[in-house]
Amino acid sequence: MGVDASRAHTPATRVEFSFAASRDDLPFVELAVAESCSVRLEELVPRGDDRYAEFFSVRGADPDRVLARIEPVDGLDAELIAGSADGGLFEFLLTGRDCPVVTLAEAGALPRGARSVDGGARIVAEVPGSGDVGAVVDAFADDYPSAELVTKCEGTEPTTIFGEWDLLAALDRRLTDRQRETIAAAYEAGYYEWPREATAEEVAADLGVAGATFHKHLRAAERKLVATLAEYAGD
Repeated sequence: MGVDASRAHTPATRVEFSFAASRDDLPFVELAVAESCSVRLEELVPRGDDRYAEFFSVRGADPDRVLARIEPVDGLDAELIAGSADGGLFEFLLTGRDCPVVTLAEAGALPRGARSVDGGARIVAEVPGSGDVGAVVDAFADDYPSAELVTKCEGTEPTTIFGEWDLLAALDRRLTDRQRETIAAAYEAGYYEWPREATAEEVAADLGVAGATFHKHLRAAERKLVATLAEYAGD
């Protein structure tokens, strides 16, 4: 079973915008300032029960120092997925913690990235043509009143799930058949929609597997997906 490239490249009218935030209590900004490194959000994945996995790529910092700085933060667990001497890809697991990316997602936007910029944060999101841009912007402003809307543009560029064709091919090589089947079933069932249209238990039942087995294969597929995106995104 291969990746459905035709669905991944369906053109859609959308509005993309970005905010500049100066919050000094965002863990990824604190990390960037403390370690003089670059930190960039690659993907946000809901885990259920008010929990979210944020995948961050870090460059210019020792992975052990990154984990040591994140460890004391309440409601946030970090794990190194792939590392090198000066950085790596990390999974930050949030539980009941305020986060600008989560605010945008729960308001109906598709988070496209966040990165540290001069001691602050730049957050990019996209609202499909059927979404309410004003409601998203207002919700973000309520939670982060000091944030500034710095760009806004409309277009009908393809909204991709897995990236360009070379990225599709790379991902197809890395996923096992079971991982492909699991993440495709989750996507088709609406597991990644906001709000979620199907629970993990429902998707697992459709696949005929136990919930623990579903989570095992889905998490492995998500990590490979995010690692591949981070690798192809570059700086």
